[in-house]
Amino acid sequence: MPFIQKGPLLNPDSYRMLAVSGTMYRLYANVVSCVVTSWCVDKNKTPDIQFGFYPGRSRYGLGFIYRSLYT
Repeated sequence: MPFIQKGPLLNPDSYRMLAVSGTMYRLYANVVSCVVTSWCVDKNKTPDIQFGFYPGRSRYGLGFIYRSLYT
């Protein structure tokens, strides 16, 4: 989000960017997360009991399995 400093509105030097580093960090973290997750799925590096943060699996599914087995 640009923030106006002193100077004419049409001059690009009159603006400075705020919170760009946080946005760039989130973008970078999402890209790395997608690449690592895709690699893990393609190479079968995650165990079958991995539920959290795994595409298509929810932590609620694991709770349902535990509840069904131990009640």
